[in-house]
Amino acid sequence: MCRNVILSLALLGICAATAAAAGGTAAKNPDPKNGAVGVSMPLLKWTKGDLTLFHNVYLGTTPDLTEANLVATRQPFEMYYHVAGFTPGATYYWRVDEIEMDGVTIHPGNVWSFVVQDVKAYYPSPADGAVNVVLAPTLTWMPGTGATKHHLYFSDSQDAVTQGAAGADKGALDLAVTKFDANGLADLTTYYWRVDEVQADQTAKAGPVWKFTTFIFVDDFESYNDDVDAKTTIFDTWIDGWTKRSQEQMSPRRQAGAGVKKRGLCRAAQAPCED
Repeated sequence: MCRNVILSLALLGICAATAAAAGGTAAKNPDPKNGAVGVSMPLLKWTKGDLTLFHNVYLGTTPDLTEANLVATRQPFEMYYHVAGFTPGATYYWRVDEIEMDGVTIHPGNVWSFVVQDVKAYYPSPADGAVNVVLAPTLTWMPGTGATKHHLYFSDSQDAVTQGAAGADKGALDLAVTKFDANGLADLTTYYWRVDEVQADQTAKAGPVWKFTTFIFVDDFESYNDDVDAKTTIFDTWIDGWTKRSQEQMSPRRQAGAGVKKRGLCRAAQAPCED
């Protein structure tokens, strides 16, 4: 009889190991999906890991989830409803740790995230405060709840955008249009933009003022060639590590190029340049 018990336990162990290898012991298939944007229902679901009996659920607004973020302990089913609801426009992070049938062994899960739908326009691209943005970016955003259309303001003046001045007013856009092509921008310039969400009663929910800064446009390198006599080579304009001549010894074009390079570096550092 002892042999039968030992054999049964051995077979149970082999089956458990096979199941774990096939499906894994960690929680998987999060709902909302990892990285989802526009979540409204405060309901989290997942597929349990093999050998799991209970689940510990963590939820917070930072990816570093600690015991302070434990919202459900030793939960027996694969879902969690956040009764307090989600903060509109916030990014949440969550994790499910799987507890085995022995009640002791715990398998920490991956940290997943999602963005909650806002009542205002949200989730801008370029991101608020972005730098080194191209000179012809496409601005995009996610629409707020209840919107019937969008009203866009865009300018290099923060006051103009904040006040909704005529010079910054880019007009109304259909609800399905959540992008705007901003062409012909100046280099190393900060631009501001705002999207107001127009409701069915024609009132508008003013969005936050976002900003981004374009990259510095240094030079058109395709204009250089290998004509040394015409002094139109790249090394007639740009200083390299092998040149020891002073700026006075350079060609006029190289002097100008050196000035462009110097001014560009000073502008990028937002510091005054010396002549």
